[in-house]
Amino acid sequence: MKRFKAFTCMVVMCLMALTFAACDMKGNEEKKDELDYCKDVTENEITFYSDGSILEIAVVDMSDLKDTADLSDYVKTQVAGFNKAAGVDKISLLQFKEEGKTFKTAIKYSDLETFNKFNGYDFNLSIYKSQDLDAITGTAATLTDATNGKTVGSAEIKSESLMMLTFDKKYLVKAEGGKILYTAHGAEKYGDGALYNETEDLAVVLFEFK
Repeated sequence: MKRFKAFTCMVVMCLMALTFAACDMKGNEEKKDELDYCKDVTENEITFYSDGSILEIAVVDMSDLKDTADLSDYVKTQVAGFNKAAGVDKISLLQFKEEGKTFKTAIKYSDLETFNKFNGYDFNLSIYKSQDLDAITGTAATLTDATNGKTVGSAEIKSESLMMLTFDKKYLVKAEGGKILYTAHGAEKYGDGALYNETEDLAVVLFEFK
């Protein structure tokens, strides 16, 4: 009888442990779902990850639009339509957030090509080579060191692991787990990223992953 009670007690304890574990997992999932990707973001923002994926936070002022009720459904439809045409889910809508007449979307892309196709952009990402940058400028290019603000010639940068992003839209560029190292043309260091300041028709950012 004592053995039976002990066995019963063990079963109850195991069930309780499983219940608490399930509750903890559910709580973590809910926290994940409630993650506010758009919090405090005021500029269009694009973050690169070492696996090639991209997180875009788009900030759109819709104050001139009278009816905004269907915007969320429209974005979801566009994402679903793109994925269906691709035959695989390359885009994930993580968040749609309304703040007055400002709307923000957090969208994860599998790669830059997908980001370009979905948005109709022509951003380019490649391994940095000084001759490629010089070809853009038509002369020996000069960059700004994002750490100390000093200028440096393109040929002085010898690292073979830097990524070079060229883009022509107003975005704040970041590298998750990485660092912005140099900016050129219409890009300038801004916080932990680099912002296109629209003074030139093209912005250049060099970054690396740690």
